[in-house]
Amino acid sequence: MTDDSALELGERMFTALSAGDLDGYRSMIAPDVVVWTNFNDLEVDADAALRTVKWLMRTVTDLRYDIVRRDPVPGGFVQRHVLRGTAPDGTELAMPACIWVTITDGLVSRMDEYLDPAGVAALLR
Repeated sequence: MTDDSALELGERMFTALSAGDLDGYRSMIAPDVVVWTNFNDLEVDADAALRTVKWLMRTVTDLRYDIVRRDPVPGGFVQRHVLRGTAPDGTELAMPACIWVTITDGLVSRMDEYLDPAGVAALLR
């Protein structure tokens, strides 16, 4: 895996997420992907991760990721972004996050996501 291919996968993945392209996103993650998030300290599998992404796409209107930076790291990339959109109660959402992505055989095999729990709470109101 080259730095360029890791960064290109990151670009494609977040473009698909912003466009609501669940099939495109799914095609970039390994069937045995592990996704960890800091706010609940849980590791989930591909099915649970996809359910969360579907829920996010249904819940947040005008969903988009403002990429602050994306840098290659050995075996993947790290990215800082702000998740933006409109929460169900009509308030504007701006959730800063950082994600560490591990890539194996051209697919995302692990994601460690750090985000502000206050942003998650805004989605659950």
